[in-house]
Amino acid sequence: MEIWSSVDAVVEEIMRIHKSLPARPEIDEVEAAKALIINVEREDQVRFESIAKQSKGVEVPEELFMLLQEMQKNLVYFQSNEQKREAEKLLDLENVHSLFDELIQRASKCISSSPSNSNLNSQKTSYSSGSPTTVSTILSKNSALASRGGFELFTRDDSYVKKTKSTLYSKGYGIQPSIQSKPRILDSSLKSTTTEGQVGDKLSLIKLASLIEVSAKKGTSDLKLQNKLMDQVDWLPDSIGKLSSLVTLDLSENRITALPSTIGGLSSLTRLDLHANRITELPDSIGNVLSLVYLDLRGNQLSSLPTSFGRLVRLEELDLSSNQLSVLPDTIGSLVSLKILNVETNDIEEIPHSIGNCSSLRELHADYNRLKALPEAIGKIQSLEVLSMRYNNIKQLPTTMSSLINLKELDVSFNELESLPESLCFVTSLIKLVIGNNFADMRSLPRSIGNLEMLEELDISNNQIHNSALASRGGFGQVGDKLSLIKLASLIEVSAKKGTSDLKLQNKLMDQVDWLPDSIGKLSSLVTLDLSENRITALPSTIGGLSSLTRLDLHANRITELPDSIGNVLSLVYLDLRGNQLSSLPTSFGRLVRLEELDLSSNQLSVLPDTIGSLVSLKILNVETNDIEEIPHSIGNCSSLRELHADYNRLKALPEAIGKIQSLEVLSMRYNNIKQLPTTMSSLINLKELDVSFNELESLPESLCFVTSLIKLVIGNNFADMRSLPRSIGNLEMLEELDISNNQIHVLPDSFGMLTRLHVLRVEENPLEVPPRHIAEKGARAVVQYMTELVEREKKNVKPQPLKQKKSWAQICFFSKLYQKKGCWRC
Repeated sequence: MEIWSSVDAVVEEIMRIHKSLPARPEIDEVEAAKALIINVEREDQVRFESIAKQSKGVEVPEELFMLLQEMQKNLVYFQSNEQKREAEKLLDLENVHSLFDELIQRASKCISSSPSNSNLNSQKTSYSSGSPTTVSTILSKNSALASRGGFELFTRDDSYVKKTKSTLYSKGYGIQPSIQSKPRILDSSLKSTTTEGQVGDKLSLIKLASLIEVSAKKGTSDLKLQNKLMDQVDWLPDSIGKLSSLVTLDLSENRITALPSTIGGLSSLTRLDLHANRITELPDSIGNVLSLVYLDLRGNQLSSLPTSFGRLVRLEELDLSSNQLSVLPDTIGSLVSLKILNVETNDIEEIPHSIGNCSSLRELHADYNRLKALPEAIGKIQSLEVLSMRYNNIKQLPTTMSSLINLKELDVSFNELESLPESLCFVTSLIKLVIGNNFADMRSLPRSIGNLEMLEELDISNNQIHNSALASRGGFGQVGDKLSLIKLASLIEVSAKKGTSDLKLQNKLMDQVDWLPDSIGKLSSLVTLDLSENRITALPSTIGGLSSLTRLDLHANRITELPDSIGNVLSLVYLDLRGNQLSSLPTSFGRLVRLEELDLSSNQLSVLPDTIGSLVSLKILNVETNDIEEIPHSIGNCSSLRELHADYNRLKALPEAIGKIQSLEVLSMRYNNIKQLPTTMSSLINLKELDVSFNELESLPESLCFVTSLIKLVIGNNFADMRSLPRSIGNLEMLEELDISNNQIHVLPDSFGMLTRLHVLRVEENPLEVPPRHIAEKGARAVVQYMTELVEREKKNVKPQPLKQKKSWAQICFFSKLYQKKGCWRC
């Protein structure tokens, strides 16, 4: 049985218990929590009323209908509890803090009224015997305090407060020990209350509500919450409407499904970014944000727009792309200030006639819709400079387009046009005209196309044009830029005869051309060959005949394998194979001894051949984004290698031979499954950058601290929870950037103070104790200085002063009476 024999011991234990509580919520947070609960309950009521108004058809059995309504109600209850849970937890914490303050005040009275420890003990005994009176007294005092505005107990569960107080008193003040049940507020889950509001930088609903309250009071003008809301936050508090001073609001890349009607209260808002959410409809009140100039709603799930949209007369840029819109409201024509309108990738079948009233419109993008025609009124928009209508079902262009006197770019490719109106040739401002790939097989061009004297770019590819209208515009050369297989073969023959040294065919082959003619091997004079961004699936074996080739670019094709003859291109210095479908490399690869740069990223490789070690001239090797599980030991023979990039693979370890590549300067192994680094890395005397973030490292080897050339070290986000840094990390005196974020590091090593060149330090999401968090937040220089001073203090055998913390009124009262009793005073 524990015996408390002195006042000091009791006081110390009381204060220890008090300090063990998580930090007390701010007043703004408490207010926001209460408002949130009220709003949720109000919304619940509306939903319940909506369920009650439902009716069933004659064919639906009564019992089945009742079961449906019962499930709907239970879903409302469940969602409501989920939304209120954190707010209630925060209020619970506030209640406990209020209770503990009351208890500390009582304890201070005990000390001031007791001349000795024995008196205090007798006082404690009287508490035990008079417990019911004590509880009622405290409850009455709490009520008085609440009425004075000191704090307020949230009365959702009155029994909870009584049970909490009873349990607390039973720990030392003698209230019924028979009370067994543990109150929810004392659950261990409360220990993380200070961090539960945020996951990394993500805000929970209660934190968002609190932020809004604080921002409203401060008159904040700029609020950026891009990808900052937790996934569970799919709606915004009504209090958002209080932000009347807000000029810019960015809520993009979250999971918001609806906006509250109070959004109309943002009277100063000029920029609103909501892209990449899940919004299904907009409230009518959106039309009240009259100051809005920029509105980005792309990547949502909107199926319609409210008619109030037309009131946004100051709106200059509107992006509605990638939604589910089938129509635009006629009120769109009221947007007289609109300069850029983007409605790409929707299901729009018709653009309203009122679009002609958008007298300031410069750009209209409506690609990837279901448009069958453009309204005649399009010709009224004389400010229009760019009109893009690709991938629709347009069969004819209106003759009124001749009035678009400022139009510079017109793209109506991938439609069903059979011809262009002659009137289009009066748009002499046109610089770019794209009418290729019209599926009705456009067969002719206007005879007066030569009037387009400003035209610099014309695409009429993949049509059925036969006439000689182009003759009237002598500046035109090839029709389309894409080569068919026969044209490609002809080009190769001509190039071989001429001894061409440079052939650039990036994105120049027609989609049907998925292989190369064998005649490619005749290009023995070729030094540079660019075949990137086509649809090639294989290379002919004759590729080995390109004896002079130094640069070969094949990126972004569909190549599944390379011929063995690739190893015969001995002069090759640069080879780009990224973005193909390679699953393996031929062993002949090792013969490319002059190769200096090799990019194999974004393929399907699971292994690298051992012959990779024969590439003694290789300086840069990129194998990112493959399925590689092991790097061969022979990599150690790549004695010229400066950069090795192997991010996004399945590596579990690095070979010991990595330490042999003393030329290595950059080593990047992000997003793998590496558990341990080899000790041989200490031999990498020229290594400047090492990134092993997003792996499974538990620690770094001490030997890594001998790599004194390191300038940048990134070891954040190691999922095995790295808990410490090497003690000798201070040896890395050249280090300028260090990222240890999202690990479990509590203490930085003493030698950290030696990193005098460090200017970038990321330590967020670590439970740092040394240095304290407020020091870490000041940046690299402050941390280095703190660690240096800490070591100096330890050398002098002087303990560092504890951080001063603000004391509550109850603590001040407690300590003042305690020291008065002892006949001393401490500032």
